[in-house]
Amino acid sequence: MSKEYCYKFKFNVIKVKENNAYAKPLIEKYGFSPMQEVYTNEAGEETYCWAEGWAKNIKIDSNSLVAKWVKKNIEDIYAKEKEKENSKWRDSILEEGYEFDEEGKLIENEKYLSGLEAQLCVMATGDLRGVLFINMGGAVEFYDAKTLISSAFEDVMQLERADAIYKKRLNLD
Repeated sequence: MSKEYCYKFKFNVIKVKENNAYAKPLIEKYGFSPMQEVYTNEAGEETYCWAEGWAKNIKIDSNSLVAKWVKKNIEDIYAKEKEKENSKWRDSILEEGYEFDEEGKLIENEKYLSGLEAQLCVMATGDLRGVLFINMGGAVEFYDAKTLISSAFEDVMQLERADAIYKKRLNLD
């Protein structure tokens, strides 16, 4: 296993006081909001429940490791889909505002340079309880400290300066 590290929240920052709806965890002081899940019952009524975690919307810089990874994936998808007649993937990429040169490389236009929408997240339960991660549209998650610093520097530094997080060996096996 490689020697990668993650950031983990200190226990008191994400501690939830049971049976006290008015006591907010300290993590909410740093701009994180409770994640919500929607459940629909048989009658079609929706119920919102806490997803046992918190999230904060962030913008990922176009020069970060995550943005470069996303750029490569968009280029790969476009290369596979550009010749197909009715490709939903290609159409979706183009509708988002991405543009490509003749070789299929992503042009760093205003859409790309404006950054990517993502969430900085932490879960209160489970195997990765307390571990800070980046969530990209519910499909991809990044946990390692190097990627977090590259992609969400100011947000991570705010938490580090506040002594809310610490580095820990990343164990995803």
